[in-house]
Amino acid sequence: MLVPGLRKKNLSPGAVETDVRGISGVDLFGASDAVVKHVLEGHDRGVNWAAFHPSMPLIVSGADDRQVKIWRMNESKAWELDTCRGHYNNVSCAVFHPRQELILSNSEDKSIRVWDMSKRTGVQTFRRDHDRFWVLGAHPNLNLFAAGHDSGMIVFKLERERPAYAVHGNMLYYVKDRFLRQLDFNSSKDTAVMQLRSGSKFPVFSMSYNPAENAVLLCTRATNLENSTYDLYSIPKESDSQNPDAPEGKRSSGLTAVWVARNRFAVLDRMHSLLIKNLKNEIVKKVQVPSCEEIFYAGTGSLLLRDADGVTLFDVQQKRSLATVKIAKVKYVVWSADTSHVALLAKHAIMICNRKLESLCNIHENIRVKSGAWDESGVFIYTTSNHIKYALTSGDHGIIRTLDLPIYVTRVRGNSVYCLDRECRPRVLTIDPTEYRFKLALVNRKYDEVLHMVRNAKLVGQSIIAYLQKKGYPEVALHFVKDEKTRFSLALECGNIEVALEAAKALDERSCWERLGEAALLQGHHQVVEMCYQRTKNFDKLTFLYLITGNLAKLRKMMKIAEIRKDMSGHYQAALYLGDVSERVRILKNCGQKSLAYLTAATHGLDEEAEALKETFDPEKETVPEVDPNAQLLQPPPPINPLDTNWPLLTVSKGFFEGAIAAKGKAGQMAADLDMDAPGGEGWGDDAELQLDEDGFMDAQDGLGDDGVVKEEGGGWEVEEDLDLPPELDLPVGAGGGAEDGFFVPPTKGMSPTQMWCNNSQLPVDHILAGSFETAMRLLHDQVGVVSFGPYKPLFMQTLSRGRTCYLGLPSLPCMRGHPQRNWKDCGVKQGLPAVGLRLSDLIARLQQCYQLTTAGRFEEAVERFRFILLSVPLLVVDNKQEIAEAQQLITICKEYIVGLTMETERKKLPKDTLDQQKRLCEMAAYFTHCNLQPVHMVLVLRTALNLFFKLRNFKTAAGFARRLLELGPKPDVAQQTRKILAACEKTLTDAHQLNYDPHNPFDLCAASFVPLYRGRPVEKCPLSGACYCPTYKGQICRVTQVTEIGVGCNSVDKKIYVHLNYTVPCVRLLNASHQIGCQSSMSGDVGVLHVLESEENLDWVLRSGPNPPYTVILESQLFTRSIMMKLKNGSSRVAGVAVVAPNANPADSFSPHTTCPNENTGVYSEKYDPALAHCNVTVWNPHGNGLSYEEFDFPIFSLKDDNDTQVIRQCYLDHNRPVNGSTPRYPLCAMQLYSHMSAVTDTATCMRRNEISLSVVPEICDPLGDYNVWASTKPLNSTATGHKDGESVVIAAARLDSRSFFFDIAPGAESGVSGFVTLLAAAHALRNATQEAPPTRNILYTFFQGVGSFTHTNVLNAMLDKHDESQPYSCFVYAFYVLQETFDYIGSSRMVYDMENNNFALDLDNIHSVLEIGQVGLRTDSKLWLHSDPVSMRNSSVNEEVCIRFPLFSVRRVYSNQMTQTPEVRKLIDNLHSAATGLNVSVQEVGFTQPLPPSSFQRFLRARPIPGIVIEDHQSAFTNRFYESMFDNPEYLNVSYPPNLTPEEQLEFVTDTAKVFLSIIDLTDVLTLVALAEVATMVARALYKQAGGAEAQLGNINADPQMVTRMLYSFLIRSNNTWFQQIIPSDYTSHLKDTPTNLYVGVAIQPSEPTTLVQHLLANFTGRIVNVTQENCQNQREDEDDKTSKHMYSYMWVQGAAPPNSTKREGFCVRSTVHLSKALSPAFEPLREFTSTDYSTWTESRWKTINGRIFLVASHELEMLTLGIGFGVLLTSLLLTYFISSKADILFSSGREPTSATY
Repeated sequence: MLVPGLRKKNLSPGAVETDVRGISGVDLFGASDAVVKHVLEGHDRGVNWAAFHPSMPLIVSGADDRQVKIWRMNESKAWELDTCRGHYNNVSCAVFHPRQELILSNSEDKSIRVWDMSKRTGVQTFRRDHDRFWVLGAHPNLNLFAAGHDSGMIVFKLERERPAYAVHGNMLYYVKDRFLRQLDFNSSKDTAVMQLRSGSKFPVFSMSYNPAENAVLLCTRATNLENSTYDLYSIPKESDSQNPDAPEGKRSSGLTAVWVARNRFAVLDRMHSLLIKNLKNEIVKKVQVPSCEEIFYAGTGSLLLRDADGVTLFDVQQKRSLATVKIAKVKYVVWSADTSHVALLAKHAIMICNRKLESLCNIHENIRVKSGAWDESGVFIYTTSNHIKYALTSGDHGIIRTLDLPIYVTRVRGNSVYCLDRECRPRVLTIDPTEYRFKLALVNRKYDEVLHMVRNAKLVGQSIIAYLQKKGYPEVALHFVKDEKTRFSLALECGNIEVALEAAKALDERSCWERLGEAALLQGHHQVVEMCYQRTKNFDKLTFLYLITGNLAKLRKMMKIAEIRKDMSGHYQAALYLGDVSERVRILKNCGQKSLAYLTAATHGLDEEAEALKETFDPEKETVPEVDPNAQLLQPPPPINPLDTNWPLLTVSKGFFEGAIAAKGKAGQMAADLDMDAPGGEGWGDDAELQLDEDGFMDAQDGLGDDGVVKEEGGGWEVEEDLDLPPELDLPVGAGGGAEDGFFVPPTKGMSPTQMWCNNSQLPVDHILAGSFETAMRLLHDQVGVVSFGPYKPLFMQTLSRGRTCYLGLPSLPCMRGHPQRNWKDCGVKQGLPAVGLRLSDLIARLQQCYQLTTAGRFEEAVERFRFILLSVPLLVVDNKQEIAEAQQLITICKEYIVGLTMETERKKLPKDTLDQQKRLCEMAAYFTHCNLQPVHMVLVLRTALNLFFKLRNFKTAAGFARRLLELGPKPDVAQQTRKILAACEKTLTDAHQLNYDPHNPFDLCAASFVPLYRGRPVEKCPLSGACYCPTYKGQICRVTQVTEIGVGCNSVDKKIYVHLNYTVPCVRLLNASHQIGCQSSMSGDVGVLHVLESEENLDWVLRSGPNPPYTVILESQLFTRSIMMKLKNGSSRVAGVAVVAPNANPADSFSPHTTCPNENTGVYSEKYDPALAHCNVTVWNPHGNGLSYEEFDFPIFSLKDDNDTQVIRQCYLDHNRPVNGSTPRYPLCAMQLYSHMSAVTDTATCMRRNEISLSVVPEICDPLGDYNVWASTKPLNSTATGHKDGESVVIAAARLDSRSFFFDIAPGAESGVSGFVTLLAAAHALRNATQEAPPTRNILYTFFQGVGSFTHTNVLNAMLDKHDESQPYSCFVYAFYVLQETFDYIGSSRMVYDMENNNFALDLDNIHSVLEIGQVGLRTDSKLWLHSDPVSMRNSSVNEEVCIRFPLFSVRRVYSNQMTQTPEVRKLIDNLHSAATGLNVSVQEVGFTQPLPPSSFQRFLRARPIPGIVIEDHQSAFTNRFYESMFDNPEYLNVSYPPNLTPEEQLEFVTDTAKVFLSIIDLTDVLTLVALAEVATMVARALYKQAGGAEAQLGNINADPQMVTRMLYSFLIRSNNTWFQQIIPSDYTSHLKDTPTNLYVGVAIQPSEPTTLVQHLLANFTGRIVNVTQENCQNQREDEDDKTSKHMYSYMWVQGAAPPNSTKREGFCVRSTVHLSKALSPAFEPLREFTSTDYSTWTESRWKTINGRIFLVASHELEMLTLGIGFGVLLTSLLLTYFISSKADILFSSGREPTSATY
C-alpha cells in the first residue's frame, strides 16, 4: 500500500509493480506534486481502501485478507498499530469517524462493522441479507454515514440523536453530556442539577419524571435488549450548577421503567414481564400482562402496553386491559396536559386517541416523525425531519413552517415552540398559529372567534375557502370572500339564492344565470327563475314556467312576443297553453295549414271560421278533411289559484354568520358592495322590465313588479320592527312559542326493528337478517371460529333478502318495507326476532341431492353442495334437542363426505408409475373406507380399495375389505366377484408391501395431508366441522369448511373459566414384558390446588400440613430431583400432579433421569459372560443417573416452558394460594387440571392381548416402540439377495440415532446421540472420494441404529452361538457400521443381528470383519478420545487375522479362564486409530483390559458372536455427560452457540475455517465443538479406510469438512427447516422440516421418523453421486426405461436442489446411492409375536386421547356442597308444589262461582 504518493505518472494499464518499485519523487502533475513517502506492508491480499484520520496521523486500510488495519505515521516512518478481525469476506472500505474514536468498515460479507479505536474491538454490526457492501462515506459535521451496496445506497446514523427529556409544568428536564439539566420555560434559565452515574456505553434512551418525589428514571437501551438497564435517581433539592452533585443511583436490568404512582414505578424486564417496584427499587408485585414489547406512561395507575400491532390501555391496579387500538410499532407517546387526549407516534404515522383509547384520527407521513407536544388549545404540534406540523383531533393537519435541521419539540406556548436540537441545545422557534386556530375554532363551533379571525387575520384565501367547502362550511366562506365567481359558487352550494342573485348581476354571464335558474327552481323561487330565463332569453322555459305558475297574463305576453319574433312554434305552443282556439286557427291558416286550421275550427265549434276556410278549398285539387265526431277537445284546464308567491319552505333560524351580517345592517361588509342596500320598492325595478330588442322582446313594464319578491306595494317597509326592547324580555331559543315559532323540529328517531333483533339475539342468522354483517361475523368467529368470510358472502346476501317484505303503496313512490318476525304472537314492541326462511328440513332435502351427485361420480360438484349445507347449519334456528342432534349429525355427514370425496379426487390426480406412488394410492383408498358414508357409497369405496390392494398383492388387507364389502349386502354379481377375490386372498394371507395403514388401529384422517392420526397422537380440530388435522396445520384455514381456523377454541364459557396452557409436554407410560413405567392421570384429568414449591423443606405443606389437598406442585428445574419426586410419589394421596418449569438455560448441577448403569440387562456382560464385569460392578457409567425415567408415578407430570404460561401460573399462586405469615389462604383458590390418561396398563403382554380383542371398549391401547435403521455401503450390495455373500468382507461403522428424556417428545440428545452420528456422517462424506478413486479391498458399511432395544438376557448368546455350523468356514466383511447406542436397550441392533442370522439382510454375521462404533464424542472437557474394547475378546487369540473370529460357546467360557493373548485384529484397529490421529488436534488412548465396554450397540454383536471391535468415547470410565438422556443434553451443553445478530442462514453457514485459523489465538467456545467433531470425523474416516485395506497414500486426502459439521449441528440441534436441508430432500418432505430442533425420540413403529429420514438423505448425498436421470426414471428406481437391475443394487432419490440466482424455481436432480432402510422393530413383535420374550425388546408405548393442562379458580368444598344442597332443595320444593297444584287443580282452575252473602 502506497501513502500518499502515486507510483508513476501516466502509468500504462499493463505495467506491473516491478516497473515502479524504485520510482519516487517523480514529476507526476507537471511538477513534484506527490511523493511516495511510505510503503506500508502488512496485508496478505489486495488492499481495497485506505483513508486518513481527519486530525490525527493515522491511516486505516481494508483488504481482501478480511482484515482492517490501523497505521500510524510521522515524517520519517509509518508502522502498523493493530488489526481488527471479524469480517469473514473481503473488506471493501474503511473510514474514520470524523468526531469519535471509531472506525467504520464494510465488507462483501454483507455487513458494516464499527470498531473501537482504543480497544480494537467490534462495537456494532449492521447486516443486509442479500447485498454486499462496497463503499462508505462520512458526513463531515452531522452524525450521518452512507454505504453503497449491490442494490443501491443506505444512509444511517451510529448513535441515537433524540435526547431523553421530560416536561413537568414550566420545567424541562433533559440529559446532556452525562448531566441531568433543568430548563425553566419562563426565565429560560438552563442549569445542571446533577451528574449521572457513568459505566454505560449507551446513551440514555428515555426518561420518566416523578414530581411528587422529585425523582427520575433514566432508561438505557443496549444493542442486545437483554442488557438494557434503568437508573433511579433522586434529584438533589439544592445543587451547584457549576459543580453539580453526583448522587448514587439504583441501577437494575430492564427494558423500560415508567412511574405509575407517587412511590411506585413499573419495569418491563428482559422477559417482557411487568414488575412493580418501590422507591427502594424493590419488587412489590408482578403483574401478568398481555404480550408486550414496550410500556408507556398513561396516568396514575395505568400504562400503555405496545405489542407488534397495537397499543393496549392497561389498569395496573385491576390487572386488566381497558381498551386496545391497532397501530403498528408505536415509538413515542405524548399526552395532553389534562390527559384527555394522547398522540401515538410511529415511524411514519400518528394516531390521536381520547382517554379511553378510542381512535379520533390517523395521520400518515412520508418522512419520519420526530417528536410532538400539545399546545394550550388542544392542538398537537409535531415535527418531521424537515417540517413543523399541526394536527387537530378531528383529523385536519397541515404544515406550519419548514425546518433546516430536525428538532425535538418539548413545549408549545402561544406562537413559540420550545425544542431541543441535535446537539441537545434548547432553542425557541416562532410559528404562526393562525391557520390551525381558525380551523380549531371552526371545529369547536366558536363562530365569534371565527368571525373575528375572518375580519382581522391574514388567512390564505383559496386554501381556506377550499377547506371550508370540504368541511361543509360554505356559508362561512361566503361572508368574507370578495371574488364574485367564488361568491356565486359558494352561495349556490349553501343555497343562498339572494347572494347568488347579487353575484350573478355583477357577473352578468349566461352560464351564471343558467346555474342560478336551476338552483332557484329547486327551491321553488320562481320569481328568480323568471328573471334568469329572461336574462338568458330562454323563451320556451319561460313560457312553460308561466304555465305551471298559472300566470296567464304573462303567458299571453309570451305569445305576443313569439308572434313578434316570428317564432311560429313558440307562438302555437303558447296558444295551446292558453287554450286560445282562434289564435291557433289563425296561426295554422297563416302558415298554410288549411286542413289543420279547418279541423281545429270545426272540432272546437267555430262554425263560421270553418265555413270560411272550407270555401277556400279548390274542389278539383284539394279535399276537405272529414271531422271526427268523437274527437276530444285540446283545451287546458284553467288555473284555480295562480301561484303569486314562492313555493313554501320550512322556516329555519339563520346561521351565526348570517345573523352576524344582518346585525351589521349590510351583507357586503366583509366582501363586495351589494345592490341590496337600495330601497326595497325599487330594488327590482330595472331588472323587471322586458326590453324589446331586435328579436322582438317587447316592453313588459310589470315584469316582476306584479308578483316580484323585492318590489312591495303599499308601503311594505313602513312597519318599524327594530324596536329597542329591554334585555330581560329576551327569550332563550326554543323556550317557547311551539308551533308559532315557525321552526321545524324533527321528531326523535326511534329504534328500528333490525336494531331490536340485534339486541335481542346472539344468533348470527338474526344479525344477518338485520343487516348487521359485522356483528354477525364477530359472532360466527367467536362461536365456530370463522376467520375467512368470502365463502359466506352469497349465504349472507341470500339470508338478508329473506328478512324483508315489500308493500307497494302509491305509484311512483318507493316501496314500504316490512320486517316479518318469527315470534310475532308474543314478542311485544321490543322483543321481536326475525323470521328465518331456512329450515333444517330444507337442508336435509338438499342432502339427498348431494347423495345423488356422489352416486353419479360428480365429486367436485357434490363437495361444493355438501360445503354449502355445512356452512348453512350455523345459520339455522333450532328449537329442541332433537333438532340440535340432527343438525350436529348433518355437520358430521357433510364433513365425512367432503373429506372422503376431496381425498378421492386428489387420489385420482396422483401418478401411479412408481411403487411408492402405487402404495400411496392404495393408502388413500384404504383411508376412504374409514369415512362414514351411506351403504351404497361404501360399497363403491370398498370395491375400489379391494381392487387396488389385490393388484398390489397385499392379500391380507384386501381380504379384510372383501369381508366388509360382503357384510353390506351388495348386488349378486358384485358379491360373487368379491367372494372369488376373497378366496384368492385367503390362499396367501400376507401383505407384500408395508403401508402406513393399520385397519385395527382407530385413527382420524388429516383433512389436509390425508394421513392417519392414530389414537393417542396430538391432533387439532376444526371448531365447526370437527375435521382433524396434524398439529402443523394449526392456525391455517380448514380444508373442509374453507372459512374456519384450525385449532381455535370457540367455547366462550370455557374461555371465561379456564386459562389453557399452550406448551405442555407430559411424561407418558411405557411398558415391557414385566412391568410399566412413566406417569398418567385419571380419565377425567387430575385437579389439584396450585402450590409453587420454593424449597425441599416446603414439601411439608404439600404432604402434611396444607389444608386444601390434593395439590398440583410447581417445581423449578433445580428442585426436580429424585429425593423430592420420591417423597411426592410416597405421598401421592395428597398430590394431584407435578409441573416442572423447564428453564431457558441449563442448570449448574447435573441431572440424568436414566439409571446409573444404562442397559445393564441387555448388554453382553452377564452371569455367563464374565459376571465380574456385569451390572456395572467395575465401572458405574452414569454416576449422575437418578433413575426417574424408570419409576412409575400414579399422577401426571408435565413440563412447562418458562414463558407467559408459567408467569400466569406463578401470579395466580401469589394472588390466591400463597400463605401469608403462616395463615391459611382463603377461597377461591387457584387450581390446575392435567390430562394425560394412559390406556395401557400392567405390561406389554396384557396391552397387546387387548389390542387383538376386536370387541374391546378401547380396541388399541399400546404400540411397539421402533423405527428404521439406515445403512449404506461403499460398494453396492444386492439388497434382494439376502444372506451370506462369499468373498465379501465388511467393516461396520456404527452410531446411534435416538435419544430420550423424562418427558415425551423432548429428546435433544446433543452429546449422547448427535455428536456420534454427525461425526460418522462427516466421516462418510470425507471417505467418498477416496473410496471411489482408490477403493479399499474390504467393503465399508455405514449403519445408523434407531429405536429402543430389548431386555435381552444372556442365554440368547448361547442360542446364537449354538446355531452356527462349526464345519463352515468364515468369510469376512469389513463393515463401517454407524451404530447408535440405542436409548431403550438395543432395538435397532438386535433386529439387524436377528435379520443377519435368519438370512433376511443383505449380509450375515460371517461377512463381518470388524466393528467401529462412535459413541459420545462431544469433547467438552479436553481433546482426548478413549478407545474401549471388550476385555474378554482382548484376552483371546485370533483364529485368522484376515477372517472373522469364531468362538463357539465352550471356547468363550474357556478363553477368559485361560487368560490368553490379545486379538490381533483388535490390536490392528487400535493401531489404525492411533495412526489416523497423528497430526490432528485430538488424541486417542486405550482404556485398558480390566474395564468392560461402555453401553453400546456393539454389545449386541458380541452376544451373537465374538467380533473384533472398538467403541470410541470421550470418557475413560464414567460419562463426562452430566445430562445424559435428559432435556438438558441440548446445544447449549454441547457449546453450539452463535454470535448475536446472525440470521438463520448466517448461523447455518457460520464460518468454521476462520475458527480453525484463529483457534490458537482467540477463545471461540462456540466453534470448539465444530472443530473438534471435524477432527474426530477425519480420524474415524482415515482409520476406517486403513482398516478396510485402503492405500496408505490416500490417507492425507481424507479430511472431514468443518462446514458440513457446522451445518449438521445447526440442522439437528437448532432448526431443521433451512436451505441446506431443503436442497437435499424431496419436495414432499419439506413440510416436515421445522423451525425447532429435531426430536430424536424414537416413537412407535409406523413409519420412518424425522431423524431417520433426514439421516437417510444426508447419507445418500454424502456417499452417493448425482446421475443424469430423468425425474420419472429416478422415482421409478432405474437408470432408463430398460433398466431392471439397478434398483436391486442402488436406491434413487429425486431431491429439490437449489434455485439458481435470480430465480425461485428449484433445479432438482437425482442422487444414486447405496442407502437403504431396514426395520428397527423388535423380533418379539414381528415375526415372533412373543410378548413375554426375554431375548428381545418388548417395549411398548401406551396410547392416550388428549394431553393438555389448564388453570382455574375453585370454590371451597363447603360452598360446593351448599350449592348442591340448595339445588336439591329447590328441586324437591318444586316437585311438592307441582304435586299440590296438580291434586287441587279442580279447585284452583274451576269456573267462577256466584258470590255468597257476607256480613260486614
